[in-house]
Amino acid sequence: MDTGLAKTRGGFLARLFGREKDQPVTAEWLDELEEALLRSDLSVSLVDPVMLQVRDVVADRKADTVPKVVAAVREALVAVLEPGDRSLNAAPAPPRVILVVGVNGSGKTTTAAKLAKRLKDAGEKPLLAAADTFRAAAIEQLEAWAKRVDVPIVSGTPNGDPAAVVFDAVQAGIARGNTTVIADTAGRLHTKGHLMDELGKIVKVTGRAREGAPDEVLLVLDGTAGQNAIVQARQFTETAKVTGTRLGAVGTDALESLHRDLLEAPPHEGRPHVALNFVMTADGRVSYQGRAEIGTRTDRALMFHLRSLADAVMIGAGTLRVDPFIPVVKGRERQPLAIVVSRTAELPLENRFFGHPGPRLVATTTSAPARAVGAVRGAGAEVATFGDAEVDLGALLADVRSRGVRFLLCEGGPMLAGQLLAQELVDELFLTHATLVTAEPDARRLFESSVRPARTVRVERVSLHESPDGERYERSRLRYG
Repeated sequence: MDTGLAKTRGGFLARLFGREKDQPVTAEWLDELEEALLRSDLSVSLVDPVMLQVRDVVADRKADTVPKVVAAVREALVAVLEPGDRSLNAAPAPPRVILVVGVNGSGKTTTAAKLAKRLKDAGEKPLLAAADTFRAAAIEQLEAWAKRVDVPIVSGTPNGDPAAVVFDAVQAGIARGNTTVIADTAGRLHTKGHLMDELGKIVKVTGRAREGAPDEVLLVLDGTAGQNAIVQARQFTETAKVTGTRLGAVGTDALESLHRDLLEAPPHEGRPHVALNFVMTADGRVSYQGRAEIGTRTDRALMFHLRSLADAVMIGAGTLRVDPFIPVVKGRERQPLAIVVSRTAELPLENRFFGHPGPRLVATTTSAPARAVGAVRGAGAEVATFGDAEVDLGALLADVRSRGVRFLLCEGGPMLAGQLLAQELVDELFLTHATLVTAEPDARRLFESSVRPARTVRVERVSLHESPDGERYERSRLRYG
């Protein structure tokens, strides 16, 4: 266990919490703490009250050093995890019937076997039901577990009717005097309607085998699923009325592991792998900051993760004028290349972009005023020209690829995003659907007027994730042709 959790303890969290004893708390450190909690894939509805409590404690001088604040955070999180009633529901008539459900690979079969062993050790007479008739060797796996824990089992046949297996097991449990029947069901993606309908059928048939059954529906969740586990729980509860959950594998940051494959994404010939991170309101408007803070907590958490993987982060000049753009990745020795695309190079020199500790590049045109170019260079940023009237994005991407950039993250705004899509230069789209975000009415017009792809763009959704407070983001790959 200690070795398995080494990666979780290390990395970003170690850099955050591994400070010198009695080091004072600063506003910057509190921001890092909030980022750390979000990057650990804690829900926004949990992080917000914890950070509010922490800031109150610091303001009241009840905790003025890093160790004391860490202790306060630990106490707040442990309080949320106070155990409730863990006892299994009683059955109106024996046997008690338990269905074990969940997505593929979450640990349902081993959970069923462990539960059978625990009940047997407690003096009960459990019976296992191998109702996963779909997965290869699933029946044999549970039979091997049944033999190991010395518990009887009712098995079906490969590709047989799982509902019939559960029905037969309940009937066998009644005839043999078993106290509990534990049915292992097939893994199913909660997004597949026909598979969830099959689970609903199992629940109904179980009720015919013994009135009131099932008594428990245990949802097994992968500990690395992160906020996606909330969506799974919601869908399974809607179909099967989940009564309890079991957390399976414990891993490191779920969201970061989800995007880790971006590090291995092969760059195109002559340009990097390009991901576009965008925020839209619930009614479909493209978010455009105006004067209020852009995006949502969900979008910020996603942004932190993508920035931690990116070799370069790029935005448009319009976004820079209203956003203190500084894509710093805490604890990273080599900061990502920060790129601003501006046709005229007329930029607000007071923006934090010009204080970025990493390399800075302003991509402009040969028609940009010499005065503006000189001011940008005087502020410490590199200036490079790509094209005459408009910035040639293809040439820009070729240039940054020659600098060793394999993965480039574009954070908008709408015109730059639209131009990248129109020129078929986007490989992945991370779209956050926000419940509430400031958006100017003309943002969508700017976006749509820029998107005029020459060929068909096929959007293939890779994953969909939703937070408890209703915000969600989806990851898609774009295919052109």
